[in-house]
Amino acid sequence: MVNYTNTKEKSLALVSGALAALSAIHWVVPFAIGGALISILATAIFPEIAISLFLFGSPLIKGIITTTGTIRSYAVIYAFAIAALLGIFAKQRGLRLPRIDAFSCCIFAFVAWAGMSLMWTFDFDHGLFRFSVWLLTGIVPMILIRIMIRSGVSLKGTAEIAMIIGIPLLIISFITMGSTKINFFERFGIAGEDWNYARSIGLLLLISIWMVDKVGAIKKIFAIAISIISLYFLIIAATRAPFAVAAIIAVIYLLFFSRTKISTRIFVFASLVVVAVLFLAGSYMVMRWISIGKAVEMSSSLRILIWRSVFAHADKIPFYGLGIGGVRTLMPQFLRFFYHAHNNFLDVLVELGIGAFLIYFSIMIVFPMRTFWKFIRNRSILPVRISHGMEFAFLVWAYGIGNDLVNDAFNTARLEWIALGMVYEMSRLMNAHLENHIETKQSDLMPQVVQMK
Repeated sequence: MVNYTNTKEKSLALVSGALAALSAIHWVVPFAIGGALISILATAIFPEIAISLFLFGSPLIKGIITTTGTIRSYAVIYAFAIAALLGIFAKQRGLRLPRIDAFSCCIFAFVAWAGMSLMWTFDFDHGLFRFSVWLLTGIVPMILIRIMIRSGVSLKGTAEIAMIIGIPLLIISFITMGSTKINFFERFGIAGEDWNYARSIGLLLLISIWMVDKVGAIKKIFAIAISIISLYFLIIAATRAPFAVAAIIAVIYLLFFSRTKISTRIFVFASLVVVAVLFLAGSYMVMRWISIGKAVEMSSSLRILIWRSVFAHADKIPFYGLGIGGVRTLMPQFLRFFYHAHNNFLDVLVELGIGAFLIYFSIMIVFPMRTFWKFIRNRSILPVRISHGMEFAFLVWAYGIGNDLVNDAFNTARLEWIALGMVYEMSRLMNAHLENHIETKQSDLMPQVVQMK
C-alpha cells in the first residue's frame, strides 16, 4: 500500500487516479454516442430505463454481459443515462437543471467535506476508492435523476419499467441456479456481490408489491408473480439485511398504505407467507439467523463489537473526523475484518466528524421524515402523479436506509441517495400543488366574504 505523506502528493495521486479511470473506460464512448442517437427516437422510455438501471445497480448488467468489472457495468448504465438526457434535451430543447437552494447547498457541502477528508485520512487508497464509488453510484445518479424528474419523467412509469427490467435478473438467476459449472453469485460479479444481488432482488420484490394496486387485472397478476419469484431468490441469496428490511417494508405497506382491496392484500400477503414458509424451512438463510450470537457466526457479532468500540472511543474523534477510512485508525484491532463501522451514521460520525454528521442526519432523516408526514396529511388532495411518485420515492429511501444501517455509508450507499433526489423533487411538486390548492380555496371563499359584508 502506498503511503502519501503530504497534501501535494495526495492531490497528484487523486488527479492521476481520475485520469487513469477515464482512460480505462474509453471503450464505452461509442456505445454512449450510439445510445444517445437511439434515444432521440425513443425519448418516452429511455429515462425510465436509465433510472431503473441506477436503482438495480451492477448485478443486472454483470449478469447479462457476464463481466466482473463494476466500472464496465456502470459504464453501460451511464450510457443509458446519457442517452436519456440527450433524448430529453432533443425533445424539450433543453434540460431543467436543479436550482441552487438550501437542499443542494447541503448536499454540496457534505460531498465537498467528504472529498477534503481524503487529505487527512490514514488510508488514502481505500478512502479514495470508497469516495469514488459513492460518487459514481449515489451522488451523480441522484443529480441526473433530479434532472429527469424535473423534465417530466414519471416515477410510476419508472417503477413499471423497473419491474419489467427485473425479469432478466430473475431469468438469469434461474439459469445460474441450475448450472453446475459456476457458483450462483459468480455470475453477478466478484466476491462480495451477494449483498448487491440480494439488495437488487429485494428492491424488485418491493416494487412488484407496490405495483399491485397501481395496475389493471392482468398486470396485477404479473406483479404478484414477480413478487413471489423475487422472494424465492431473496431467500436463496441468504443475505439477512435485504431480506429483513424488504419483509418489514412490504408488511407495513400492505397493512397501512396499499389502496387495493382488502381481499387482494390478504391474497398477496398469504402468497408471500406460503413461499417464505416453504423455502425458508431448512435453508441457509434460517441457519444464518439462528447462528446469530454463536461462536460459528462472526458477521453480526463483530458488527456489535465495532459499534460498541465506536462509542467507547468517541472522545478520540476530532470535530472534522478522521477522514474516509478513519475507522481503521480508531479501531486497529478490527483491521483484518472491516474497513468501516458497518453503520452509515457511525461511518459519517467517525470519518467526517460531528459537523458532517449533523448535515447527513438532517438531509437523510429529518428532511425525508418531515416530507413524509406532510405527504400523509395531504395525500387525499394530491394528483395521482405526485402521490404515486412520493410513495415510490419513500419506498426506495426506506429500503436503502434500512440496508445501510448495517453496512457502509459510502461504498454500498446507493439507493438512499438516489431516493433522496426523488423525494426532494416530488416534495417540490407537492408544495407547489398545495400552494395552488390554498390559493384556489381562498379565491373561492372571497366572493362569499364580500357578500357577508
